[in-house]
Amino acid sequence: MIWHKNAKAWTKAEKERADRAMRLGCIHCWLNFGAKIRAQELHHILRGSKRMGHWWSLPLCKACHVAAHNSTFKRAEQIDRWIKTQHILGLDDSLPKSKIVPRRAA
Repeated sequence: MIWHKNAKAWTKAEKERADRAMRLGCIHCWLNFGAKIRAQELHHILRGSKRMGHWWSLPLCKACHVAAHNSTFKRAEQIDRWIKTQHILGLDDSLPKSKIVPRRAA
């Protein structure tokens, strides 16, 4: 997985979650079309105009990642996909109550 230089440091838990999520393949293609497409990029869900954080990200193929940034793949649908990803990974699916998002400790 490629980690962006300008991103905030990833915690151990965030890295582990991202690695596991990427192995699932593109979550959008899988849940919408039943297609197992290799995930190529990790999409960070936005709240307002800010990233929610590394924990709140989706494994996507390039086409779905472009769609997520072009508003074709709506935020509500992204949140739904994130919750389903969390269930598949056996992780907590709680969303933060505000735009101020807590860091996940390792």
